[in-house]
Amino acid sequence: MNAQVFSYEGAARSKEERDFRPYAREVGMVMDFARGEFIFREGDAPRCMYLVLKGSIEVSKKGRKVETVHEGETVGTLSLIDGKPRAAAAQAKEACELVVLDKQAVLSIVRQCPNFVWFVLDEFDAQLHATNVLQ
Repeated sequence: MNAQVFSYEGAARSKEERDFRPYAREVGMVMDFARGEFIFREGDAPRCMYLVLKGSIEVSKKGRKVETVHEGETVGTLSLIDGKPRAAAAQAKEACELVVLDKQAVLSIVRQCPNFVWFVLDEFDAQLHATNVLQ
C-alpha cells in the first residue's frame, strides 16, 4: 500500500489559499507594536499567538536571535499549543501590525477554513525547530 503524506502545502496550493490574515482579522484583535517593543518575553505565560499583518518580528532565546517572523507568519504558536511559558522572546523588528489570536479565535478560523490547522502545524514545526537550535 502506498502511503501518501498529506501536507498543508498540498492542502492549499495558491498563495491566496495560504493567506489566513483576512480570517484572523475577523476573529482576533488587531494590535500595533512600535519598533523595538516586546510582544512577549521569554518565560511569559501563554495567552495567545500572533499573526503578523505588517512588519517583522525578531525571535530570540537567551539573548540570541533564533528567527525572523514575516508578514503572514505567526509567532507564539508553541506556547499556545503546549500551555508552557514562552520559550523565547519576540520583539518588533520594525513597526508591526499583529492579530492576537487566543484559542477560541483559532478554533473559529478552523471552522471557517479547515486548512488553517495545517498552517498552524507548519508554523508550530518551524518555531519548535528554531527554538531548539540553541538548546
